[in-house]
Amino acid sequence: MSLSFKKLKFISDLFSAGGKYTHDELSDLFYDKFGRTLNRSFYDYINLLESDEYQAPLERQHDKSPFGKTIYYYKSKFWLNKNPLEEKDVQKLKKVLNVLKQLDGLPQIGDLTEIIATIESKSPLKAKEMQPSILLDHSPPIVGTHWIGILTKHIETKTPIQVRYRPFSGDESDNKRNHTLFHLHPYVVKRAQQYWYLVGWHHEANQMGTYAIDRIKDVQAASGILFRPNDVDFKTYYEEVIGATKLLEKAVQTYRVKVYKPMVGYWEHRPLHHSQKCMEETEDYSIFELQLRWNYEWQNLILNYGKNIEILEPSAFRQQIQQILQESLNRYL
Repeated sequence: MSLSFKKLKFISDLFSAGGKYTHDELSDLFYDKFGRTLNRSFYDYINLLESDEYQAPLERQHDKSPFGKTIYYYKSKFWLNKNPLEEKDVQKLKKVLNVLKQLDGLPQIGDLTEIIATIESKSPLKAKEMQPSILLDHSPPIVGTHWIGILTKHIETKTPIQVRYRPFSGDESDNKRNHTLFHLHPYVVKRAQQYWYLVGWHHEANQMGTYAIDRIKDVQAASGILFRPNDVDFKTYYEEVIGATKLLEKAVQTYRVKVYKPMVGYWEHRPLHHSQKCMEETEDYSIFELQLRWNYEWQNLILNYGKNIEILEPSAFRQQIQQILQESLNRYL
């Protein structure tokens, strides 16, 4: 902070505290603080406070007596703060914003855009617009992302909600008879594999649940229900699974997967899970081990690799994948 700004802020803070001062009174206070009087610089500081850069609501009141003096004060609340950001800082914020804008449905993106616009409007900083240098993969528009802003507000205010939900079933018609109505204590919104999920405590089932946001049909604040506190660390809650579904009835198991070349390189450089380890390497294949709880996301991910991999263990999972592939093959026979 420069010395000139310290002096300007000192004068402004006196006004911000509700004080009303004449030139002489301010000069005395200024001398006590800085060891010198204001003299002619007084008007320079007054003009700077009223400039477009600070726009202080400074008011003048003139004493009508023969030797009356001008009294200065703020007519409304105002605090002088120097913008700590430089143009390069605003530029960095815009770079981050360009990346985040590619995540569909995040309500905070609008908030961040407004913050940057406010920073620029209240300071001389004007970072130039730019094309994004990082591009994220775009999926088709996801149904239900408009719920994210509503859900995050309920999460932040710890408000139980009533949810009308259409679970996955054979009948995909949007008839209300296919909907379920339940109460939920919302804890977190999670994005996994380009889809959004709501995680919370199902009030009637008395258990944690994960719900696809695109299946939500309506959300209302619930009445007569106290919010159920939660002490789960969701940063670690999903460490044992791939995706957003954690089935507590499924135990963590060791999965041994034989990966054939040339797919081996992808598994080595793009691990599917933090527990993944290479246990054996040959010229034709490598064997990897992962410690996971089974869920559909894991099963579907394995099926995506088709002929390039083979499940070795657990045997029950191997048979399950074999059956699915056989049924798929039968459709082509």
